[in-house]
Amino acid sequence: MKQKNKQPKLRFPQFDGNWEEKRLGEIFKIKYGKPYTHLDFGKIPLLGTGGVIGYVNESLYNKPSVLIGRKGTINKPRYINTPFWTVDTLFYTEIKSNYATFFIYLLVCKINWLKYNEATGVPSLNTSSIKGVKVSLPSLAEQEKIADFFSTLDAYLGQKKQRLALLQEYKRGIMQQLFSGQKRFQPDAGGEFPAWEWVCFNKIYSFKKNNSLSRANLQEEKTEIENIHYGDIHTRFNTILDLQDQELPYIKEVNSKVGDLCLEQDLVIADASEDYNDIGKTIELKNIGSRKIVAGLHTFLARPKKDMLAAGFGGYMMASSSVRKQIKIEAQGAKVLGISKTRLATIKIPLPSIAEQKKIAEFLEALDDRIKLVEQSVAQLENWKKGLLQELLV
Repeated sequence: MKQKNKQPKLRFPQFDGNWEEKRLGEIFKIKYGKPYTHLDFGKIPLLGTGGVIGYVNESLYNKPSVLIGRKGTINKPRYINTPFWTVDTLFYTEIKSNYATFFIYLLVCKINWLKYNEATGVPSLNTSSIKGVKVSLPSLAEQEKIADFFSTLDAYLGQKKQRLALLQEYKRGIMQQLFSGQKRFQPDAGGEFPAWEWVCFNKIYSFKKNNSLSRANLQEEKTEIENIHYGDIHTRFNTILDLQDQELPYIKEVNSKVGDLCLEQDLVIADASEDYNDIGKTIELKNIGSRKIVAGLHTFLARPKKDMLAAGFGGYMMASSSVRKQIKIEAQGAKVLGISKTRLATIKIPLPSIAEQKKIAEFLEALDDRIKLVEQSVAQLENWKKGLLQELLV
């Protein structure tokens, strides 16, 4: 039975009329994943809720399907159009012949699956809950039109993401070459730069005072002083934190214990992390201007000594694999890792001439600018897609 007012906000011009309400159980059969230990290694992807976990020599299903997590990650459905095998934690579906599989995938992605969670611990879905979910659909021809549009958009988005991944991989590789001395810049006048020194961190940086203010002591409303929280270093900030286009939280109640004001080229170093790869993650401050900024909870504030470092070099140097490896060795802790000022002070730092430092920093910052442009393009496309899904689907 067709329902009243079941039409999308935006529609391809050749289609009209109301969409029909159905339950998912009328659209596809839900199938369980199966054990795979009896299978040999092969080219068929073996899928769990987190993605590909291996490759096997047989397929459980060889037609396009929508995959829905049974346990664990239940809120990230996926579409697959190649033969596959799924494990027990991941449902696959057999779509009935009068429905476009990719369109059904788009509908399923709009559903808040956490709402249907059946467990108090690890999130879980059962087949009854899935079958009972109501959705609205147009004719098969309109389903296919919408599916074609979004599959083309996804292909373009995939190309953008691939370009981003390649740029990020190139950056990792070129940083390895630059900071190992394998790749060297040359002076503009020709010849070669002097050999690098390796010095202790405390020879080129001195530590300044930070504070121990938690998120509860910070706010968005403007006050006199802004604060850099270690959580933002881990999740939001790039190696070079350009403060011309970055907002920071403000301290609610300013007092004498907020620490030293940050200066241009200061490093703010996260001294604690639950992630081994993030311990000692560092940002270098740029374009502070007249803003009053301090370093907060679980950070060190390190200031470069006069005339020893070119702008930007310190931040990239701290992100280099040679320095990161030393920091990981010095880190201590069980559940939460930490590094002390004493241990950080002894880390060996590669120190080229100021002129070569400048060339390295400028090159890497230009590369970061290119990466940022692609990241912004990907984000814009994803937001556009999200908006279109809301308007093209009921």
